[in-house]
Amino acid sequence: MPTARRPDVLPALPLPAAVIICVVLGIVLASPGRLLAAEAEPLPVAELEDTAPYRVVLAGAPDGEMEELLQSVSATFGSLDRPPASLSLLRRRAESDVEPMIEALRSFGYFKAHVGFELTETPEQKPLVTFSVEPGPRFAFGRIDLGTTPGAEGPDLPTAESLGLSAGAPYRAAQVVAARDALLRHYADRAHPFAALANMRVVADHADDRVAVTFTVDPGPAVTFGPTRIEGLSAVEEDFVRLRLPWHAGEPYDASLVERGRLDLFHSGLYSLVEIAPAASPGPEGERALTLTLKERAPRSVRVGLGYTTDFGPGLTFGWEHRNLFGRAENLNLSLSLDQKRRLASAAFRKPLLFGEDQSLVLKTDLADEKTDAYDGLSWDTSGVIERELSSQLTVAGGLGLRHSDVRQAGEDRRSFNMVYIPLTGNLDTRDDVLNPTRGFLLSGLVSPYQDILDPNIHFLKHRFTGNLYLPLLPEDRLVLAGRASFGQILGQNMADVSPDLRYYAGGGGSVRGFGYQLAGSLHRHDPVGGLSVLEFSAEARIKITETIGLVPFLDAGRAYEESLPEPDEELFYGAGLGLRYYTDFGPLRLDVAVPLNPRTDVDSKYQVYVSIGQSF
Repeated sequence: MPTARRPDVLPALPLPAAVIICVVLGIVLASPGRLLAAEAEPLPVAELEDTAPYRVVLAGAPDGEMEELLQSVSATFGSLDRPPASLSLLRRRAESDVEPMIEALRSFGYFKAHVGFELTETPEQKPLVTFSVEPGPRFAFGRIDLGTTPGAEGPDLPTAESLGLSAGAPYRAAQVVAARDALLRHYADRAHPFAALANMRVVADHADDRVAVTFTVDPGPAVTFGPTRIEGLSAVEEDFVRLRLPWHAGEPYDASLVERGRLDLFHSGLYSLVEIAPAASPGPEGERALTLTLKERAPRSVRVGLGYTTDFGPGLTFGWEHRNLFGRAENLNLSLSLDQKRRLASAAFRKPLLFGEDQSLVLKTDLADEKTDAYDGLSWDTSGVIERELSSQLTVAGGLGLRHSDVRQAGEDRRSFNMVYIPLTGNLDTRDDVLNPTRGFLLSGLVSPYQDILDPNIHFLKHRFTGNLYLPLLPEDRLVLAGRASFGQILGQNMADVSPDLRYYAGGGGSVRGFGYQLAGSLHRHDPVGGLSVLEFSAEARIKITETIGLVPFLDAGRAYEESLPEPDEELFYGAGLGLRYYTDFGPLRLDVAVPLNPRTDVDSKYQVYVSIGQSF
């Protein structure tokens, strides 16, 4: 029954940066919830051995992974804080660990393994339990046979490789279980959801140290989608929910479509519970009915946020959202952001499933009052686009926008620009999470032609393309390498006739950390002038120290260029630093401290600090 519920060496840091890190760590570690959790957790084995009435050692484990597994199944290791009352009971505890250890070794292909133990007692020292492991050779996968019951009809069998099994690879019991599940999913996705294993044999041959695996499948009957009953709705209209379902009655049954529909409904943000219960058996016409149970969330929410960066000082953000304005998931989002240099207001309206298709109407208006080192400006920007989902990962959009800005750059008169533009965007997103991605990639592009309404001589094409990549290198995402590259251009116009607030800039928390906001580029009397092109690169190693604490060393590079093509003789600006992450249910809290690696005298600060929610990219 598918169900979803929402719910080491460090570089020397300047004194203020070190103080900030210490304060954040103190707040995190000294919070009452963390103190209570720490009091409830048992002491680590290394600390207990000094106070426990016995000692325990494991010798002969084939590798570190197996050593951890053997210790995890051992009561002698796991119960040091609960010692037995006598030596005979300690011996009995050790004896009871032998069989679980042997089973653990067999699950990794050590079928000839032997485990023994010795209990040693001396007057001078605590009793010592020594487990000795003789793993023997590790068996490999041998012959892998896939078949169906006699006379069965159904889709073609998958290959062993597609199930994750390969002859000659080291044996792991978990891979056999995963292959079994994948084999049944193969049939469930191809109109045979009642497929079952008629036979599953795993035979270890001690003569050649190989394991033969045999799966025999009974495909069961071919099934179509039957009627879908929807329960639990109050404010959301039922026909709108049905439009979101990726299956239709009478089509061949596909379990992957059921899962896709569940995730789509859950990620819409409208429901706290999405449960899809397929019928336990097919109906008289070979159909399978489904029951969809939904529990709606409160449609409104309010957000308040607090952040700090060296660029802008302390900042406040406010937000209000309505996720179901007219009963068909229409979303209205209002936000306000205030800091020492910017006052930003935004209103966005999204109507999904426009004309019953996988497309949305998105209307947006932004108001900005900015007083940065580059310019002092007021702007108003409104746009309307139609966004279309070509697949679950690929989205394109296009529309029309109007923009008015009244801007004054240092040393120049205030100018007004009145632009009409056509925003065209595309996004290919395979990330597993938006705020804390650990795998996948994001490719995004924006192309917009601009034309000044009052001055026919001012027109240009602005584009930017960005790619993000995430590679997990250790289990449980303990180490993730993240990279980002971005390139943008403005073509067809001299920089003097491009509004300063539309030019490209580099530097700051979302760009080249270590350099001030907009300062990674050409300057006029220490003030940034922007550019007609920009290059940016970032690399991070996201290291999880504990389940809630992480460190992120990073390196950024980038520059804004005055010409539409980057000048090879103008060097990039480089910034490096160290980040602290505190992982929460809603995303990581981020503290980054960065220093410029090639600072300019009397221009660039010695360090920059950034505090926000979510990873830097």
